[in-house]
Amino acid sequence: MFYVGFLRIHQNSVPNMPSTANQASSNGTKSIIAVYVLLALVIILVGISVGFSKARNQRLSDIERLQAIGDLKVGQISAWLNERKSDAETVRNDDALVNAYKDWVGSRSPELRSYIHARLSKHRGNDTYVEVAIVGPGGGFLSTSHDQNNSLTSIPAIRELISRTARFGVAQVSNLYKSNESVYLDIAVPLASDNYLESVVLVMRTDPSRFFFLYIQYWPLPSVSAETLLFERDGGHVLFLNELRHRANTALDLRMPVDHPKLLAAQVLRGEAVPGEFVEGVDYRGVPVLGVVKKVPDTPWYLVTKIDEQELYADTAKEYLSIVLTVLLALIVAGATTVYFYHSNEIRHLKKKKKEQDEKI
Repeated sequence: MFYVGFLRIHQNSVPNMPSTANQASSNGTKSIIAVYVLLALVIILVGISVGFSKARNQRLSDIERLQAIGDLKVGQISAWLNERKSDAETVRNDDALVNAYKDWVGSRSPELRSYIHARLSKHRGNDTYVEVAIVGPGGGFLSTSHDQNNSLTSIPAIRELISRTARFGVAQVSNLYKSNESVYLDIAVPLASDNYLESVVLVMRTDPSRFFFLYIQYWPLPSVSAETLLFERDGGHVLFLNELRHRANTALDLRMPVDHPKLLAAQVLRGEAVPGEFVEGVDYRGVPVLGVVKKVPDTPWYLVTKIDEQELYADTAKEYLSIVLTVLLALIVAGATTVYFYHSNEIRHLKKKKKEQDEKI
């Protein structure tokens, strides 16, 4: 009777044991899946954080690069202008030239004309200047060019430059201007000596396309869209002063309205963007760009170094792609690890279940 009773109790208890093992296995599986989901979320969040950090750092790096190039360009422009003023001051100290001009005004001697022409040609240099001319108060005019009929003084920009130079008594630089379809920038300096006190002005004409515009257009780093623009306000318009990379024959010809809402240069002239800080907008092509604007000292000019946002985003997209691939690889590794532990858990439970059954048998 005792044996029969024990056997019945044992038989009633056997079906419940596999149920307990299955429940433990199910709980273990849920725990592993929960761990994987949590791990995947952590990996994705870290990837997003790294992506935003890299994008921010890339943007700051691009802005710093534009700032550095802008400072370089402004420094080159200022140095070039100072060199031209220095050349004019060198001629100013040429008393022999001034005295010869004084004597020529009174005598109109062909020998003095030839002497003055030779000295002016020397100061003209090897194509550094297009023309060097002396303009006197009595209408006396001598130049390195073959044109000696005072046509130079008929150009409004030069007349204004001569007047300003005589008034202030120091070297002056003209603004960029067009004459006969060519762009010029001139430097003028008053000439004087102890025995010749009347106002005599030396004018040294430059062709910006030979040197000046090359400084501006050169970009020190590889880029398919980056460029440097020089502009100023011309009434209600933005006037672009130099030749542009993406559009030909634009120097002193391309104008765009100052009230253009997104034009990068217009934002600066309206005071919505501060020189020295980065600006987002569109350029003369209507293409979204990121730029940094600088004020050129002692001139009405602004200089902007800019690059297409599409080019910037292309670099950022490469960074994002590498991050996405890294995140996917991490998820695959995490998934494989989870599957490994899942199967290990199942095998452990099956072994435990088999051991329990063997004990019961």
